[in-house]
Amino acid sequence: MAGAAVFVPSLPVSAAGSNCLNDYEYGCYARGTFDDTTAWGGGYVQVEVAGLSASGNAYLNEELWTTTNGGTSYWAEIGYSYNQPYCRGTGLRWFLYYENLSTFHGECFGSSPSTGTWHQLEIQEDASSKWYIYLDGNEEAIDSGTSGWNYYDYAGLEFHDAGYTSVSGNANFSYNEVRSTSCCSWYYWDQGGSDVDYPNTYNWIWTETNPWIHGYDS
Repeated sequence: MAGAAVFVPSLPVSAAGSNCLNDYEYGCYARGTFDDTTAWGGGYVQVEVAGLSASGNAYLNEELWTTTNGGTSYWAEIGYSYNQPYCRGTGLRWFLYYENLSTFHGECFGSSPSTGTWHQLEIQEDASSKWYIYLDGNEEAIDSGTSGWNYYDYAGLEFHDAGYTSVSGNANFSYNEVRSTSCCSWYYWDQGGSDVDYPNTYNWIWTETNPWIHGYDS
């Protein structure tokens, strides 16, 4: 683990209205959001694996997103998914994705996560124009070729067809943090919002604020 956050006891394509209910190319979201207008060097969150299901081409992601170029055009994400397009038909799997100025990359990796277990998701810039992606303190990928700090972080649910996806119980996220641009001091989210496309389908609930460090998908 490159940062101290692991010892503490968290951009995606824009939502496209109702298209996410019938077009698998668009995502809808129920997630917590962070943007305090300050430049940061990484994001971190702890997540409890929830029971997910999906059928057909539908899929769900529970994850952390961190933007990587000072805006929202490029980002890195890591989490777990059910029926992820990078590993269709394999059920619940870890996955990551990043997009930068020159390329994009997505993959499923590792063993299947177990429902009810807690894990640490982290993305941080350890070198110039390189963002490192970690699961439980283990480096899983390096996003090279972008530049700038992150201003936006997100933690929560992305879904691609509400009629064929479900969450069994709540998906809990805790100890949301950002890293300073000068490695390696970590700070809890000092503000929070939410990005929810269809509250009657899935919702994001904050359970602790000031700082914004506990929430869940419902």
